[in-house]
Amino acid sequence: MNRLQSALDFIEGISGQSDVEAMLEQLRCVVDRFGFEWFLLTGVPDPGRRIDGYIMLSGWNEGWLERYVSEDYVQVDPIARRLQDATDPFTWSEIVEGRELSPQARLVMDEAASIGMRDGLCVPLYDLDGRRSVLSMAAQSIDLS
Repeated sequence: MNRLQSALDFIEGISGQSDVEAMLEQLRCVVDRFGFEWFLLTGVPDPGRRIDGYIMLSGWNEGWLERYVSEDYVQVDPIARRLQDATDPFTWSEIVEGRELSPQARLVMDEAASIGMRDGLCVPLYDLDGRRSVLSMAAQSIDLS
């Protein structure tokens, strides 16, 4: 089965799903086929707001997610900042490479990298009311070809 068909099958299969664990497993299978190890489906909080309560489905490393939330890293994360006005998918590397990052932003990226989340792909999503969400997928390295 090709990757596009796999993604389309996931969308069809999840549309009638009500079991969160089953949804997580289906999404985990799809992102794995694309070479990603971690994923997070979350709303995008407005600047200054915590990410608590916005997370819909988490396939992130649990320890990392707990730290990210408890330290309120969403306030300094360069990827989260880019999501404030992103309309097209982007990679983490295109946001951070060649850019001067604050020490706090560098800390977030270094901590993520230390557990194998060195690069990722963010796919911004919008609902009919204009609310922002994102599917963020990460791995040690990514190959979008």
